[in-house]
Amino acid sequence: ENHLYQLDADLNLLVDVQTGPKNDSTMCFPPPGACFVNRTATNNHNKVLVVDTQRRNLITCGSVYQGMCETRSLANVSKVFDTPDGKDIQNFAVAANTEDGSTVAFIAPGPSSLMGTVLYVATTYT
Repeated sequence: ENHLYQLDADLNLLVDVQTGPKNDSTMCFPPPGACFVNRTATNNHNKVLVVDTQRRNLITCGSVYQGMCETRSLANVSKVFDTPDGKDIQNFAVAANTEDGSTVAFIAPGPSSLMGTVLYVATTYT
């Protein structure tokens, strides 16, 4: 909750990234979308942590901003990618947006019309 930790092989802390609380509401679209209710400080519950070995990055999705995802560097999880690969996923809110909602995700080959792998996500209805 609210943090991503990167450890070395001996389990020593290398990086501590604060991912929340964020100013959010389950009644709002993810930023920069408009919101007509008050946003409040909301804890970010980590829902998806998947290593994308093909693109050599980490996909993270939390409960804030309707389950928004980011792609991060495997070498330093504090770095969020602004490359075309990163933008492909940053615009998707796919994880459960509540503390208790379940989310399962994995990377596997995509449909035959796509090249490479894709992220598959299943979540409870919130």
